[in-house]
Amino acid sequence: MIIKPVLKKIERIGIVIEDGLIVGLIGSIVLLSVTQVIMRLFFNFGFIWADELVKMLVLWATLVASISASRENKHLKIDLISNLIKPQYSMLLQAFNALVTSGVCWIIAWHAFRFIDLTFNFEEKVLIDIPAWIVYSVIPMAFFLMGYRYLSVCIKHLFRFKSSA
Repeated sequence: MIIKPVLKKIERIGIVIEDGLIVGLIGSIVLLSVTQVIMRLFFNFGFIWADELVKMLVLWATLVASISASRENKHLKIDLISNLIKPQYSMLLQAFNALVTSGVCWIIAWHAFRFIDLTFNFEEKVLIDIPAWIVYSVIPMAFFLMGYRYLSVCIKHLFRFKSSA
C-alpha cells in the first residue's frame, strides 16, 4: 500500500502551500496598504495600481482561505437539527449537507469558468497589462477544490453512518 503514504505526503504539501499562500497574501495586503497610507499622508503620492492590486490580493486571500477552511470542514454553518436527532442520523444529515454544498460549489465553479472564458475572449486587462483571466482564474479553481473537499466529507460521513448502523 504505497499509495496511502504518497497521498498523505501530497496532502501535507498542499496544506503547506495553502497556508504559505494565505500568509503571503495577507502580508502583502497589509504591507501594500500601509505603504499606500504612509505615502499619501506624508508624501502626497501613491501608486496608481496599488488599490487595484490590493483588491485582487483580497480576492485571492479570501478564496485560498475558503479552500483551507473546506479542508477541515470549518466553514460557518447553521446547525439546529443535528442536536435534536440521534447522532447516527446526524451523520446522514451532515453527509447530505456536504453533498449539497459540493454541488453548489461546482455550479459556482462552472459559471466562474464561463466568466473566465468571457474575460479571455474579450481580452480584458487588469493593472497595467495583465490578462484578467489570469487574476480571476482563482475563482473556478477555488470552488472546484471546495466542491471536491465537500464531496470527500460527504463520503466520510456516509462511511461513518454505515459503520455505525
